Amino acid sequence: MIKAALFVLLRCWLWIAPEVAADGEAALRVLSWGLAVLGAAALLVGGAAALRQTHLKPLVACSTVAQVGYWMLLLPIITDPEAGDVAAGAVGGAVALALSHALAKASLFLAVGTLKEIHGTDEISALRGAGRDHPVLVLTMGLAALSLIGLPISLGFLGKWQLATSAVAVAQPVIVLALVAGTLLSAAYLLKAVGPLLVEAEDDEQPVGPARGGLGTVPHTAQGVPLALSLLTVGTGLLGAWTDAVLGVGAPW
Repeated sequence: MIKAALFVLLRCWLWIAPEVAADGEAALRVLSWGLAVLGAAALLVGGAAALRQTHLKPLVACSTVAQVGYWMLLLPIITDPEAGDVAAGAVGGAVALALSHALAKASLFLAVGTLKEIHGTDEISALRGAGRDHPVLVLTMGLAALSLIGLPISLGFLGKWQLATSAVAVAQPVIVLALVAGTLLSAAYLLKAVGPLLVEAEDDEQPVGPARGGLGTVPHTAQGVPLALSLLTVGTGLLGAWTDAVLGVGAPW
């Protein structure tokens, strides 16, 4: 549903906006920058809200607000009179980020939901050291986090790289700064989510608690499906040129 709104926005900007740009180019630029500012605000506010969470599911939900902000940053680029072919790279980057978010966020919610079913809670401090007993689920979360942060070899990195290089090409450093700020916040709150699950010191006073939820043995599908989704975020990043070509099918350029 979130991606459907992005699709409508892109349709308006790529198919309709060029038809009215001649009569209202200045207004279109103001509108695009207004939405970009709101996107940057979403990056900061959503990231800060995620960083304050003490439970995994609200943290993952708040991060969606931040991730959506990236998509708005492409609007000033594609409405720039000097954009030219750069606009295609910006749109491709935004679409790659949307696809990366869909895969990684679905993977995260499934993994987190399974951990909550097992232990009866998704409180981060109560799940400390869960990686010892559930390495596949925690590995899944780590791979999904890698793409949401935008680290190399992931689809998230591909999207951010295209968006950042397009912003540089049209001399928009503010957009690059917003991308960097959002990336740092993403790294902070996702490390807060995944880090404690991997840490279990010998003198730890809060090891992971016993299973209290409805799941006894974790079904293979409950581990395999989210792992497959998170692996897709890495695989599509490794096949960057192919992924970019697929995402460009049907584009207006």
